[in-house]
Amino acid sequence: MVAGAQIADELTVSQLICRLARDQGEAVAIADAEGAVSFRELEEGSRRIAAGLLATGTAKGSKIGLPLPVSVSGAIWHPDFGSGTGAGHG
Repeated sequence: MVAGAQIADELTVSQLICRLARDQGEAVAIADAEGAVSFRELEEGSRRIAAGLLATGTAKGSKIGLPLPVSVSGAIWHPDFGSGTGAGHG
């Protein structure tokens, strides 16, 4: 097993994103024809999604499914998610 894969197996997705943001920062995490997102931006998007889910009453540790497009914009979801105007607010 590759050392990086072993570390990934021991971390939650959130922990892995945080570690990559800390270690890789502005390096490209995801890229497609629309553009690119850095590890730092991916972490910020992850935190925004988590805050939005908590704001809608989703309990920490809940299992959720998110139908997102396979794209850079889908990876960091919608900028209004946590504001009460975006996804998750009926």
